[in-house]
Amino acid sequence: MRRLLMGAVTAAAVLLAGCSGHSKEGIGGLGGKVTYSDLYPAAGVSDWTPYAQSIKTKGVKGLVFLGDSASLAKLEQALSNLGHAPDWIDANSNAYGPAFLQLAGPALAKQHNYAELSATAPLESASANPATQQVIDLFKKYAPAKAVTYPVLRAFSAWLLFATAARDCATVTRRCVYDNAVEQTEWTGGGLQAPADLSKNNIPPKCYSIVEATPKGWRAAGFRPDDGAYRCDAPAYKYKGDYGKPMTLADVGKSLSDLK
Repeated sequence: MRRLLMGAVTAAAVLLAGCSGHSKEGIGGLGGKVTYSDLYPAAGVSDWTPYAQSIKTKGVKGLVFLGDSASLAKLEQALSNLGHAPDWIDANSNAYGPAFLQLAGPALAKQHNYAELSATAPLESASANPATQQVIDLFKKYAPAKAVTYPVLRAFSAWLLFATAARDCATVTRRCVYDNAVEQTEWTGGGLQAPADLSKNNIPPKCYSIVEATPKGWRAAGFRPDDGAYRCDAPAYKYKGDYGKPMTLADVGKSLSDLK
């Protein structure tokens, strides 16, 4: 979301299947203005026209959709029927795959869908990224009936991190693997993602990659990458609202010294 809001945004909408106040705050913090926000049942709705009409009436130029891609596809069909197309739709990485393309169908020619891949090299750029191509080749050889997806690329990076951390343990324990993993200050998953400093957990990543859905399929969007497949100038925003805190070991009476 924050990457798509780097340009000028005069009106934005947030449509979600559950409460997400931090999304509204993030839009405002990056220069956007939320003119329409609504909830929809997690199970979906039979007719998306009322939502599409509200988006059109409010003059929404950017839509942040937090939900399942099947529902988004139906909403976009309703928007197309009403003759309205926001400048951009943040479809998020849930939509990145062939299923959304099939469901959205003709709407893709009118609606402008983008997805940020959390600094992961897009599958469509595999020819220029050897690590991504290697994963594709591995699947062709060992699992030809399975699709290489965005979660697959993320999982490969995570398992490579585990293997790297475990390799350097005289005896493989949880604590040893953890300690070795957080020593990685430029983890790339062998080239599957932009460098990440795992020694710090309070610094947001600067690099990102964005793909665009078109009638011919997903493709790398024209976001002017400046470091290989990535662009590394993402702005940082510190949330001011109270959205709860993640559970820690201390919350259950433990500490890192208990990790064996």
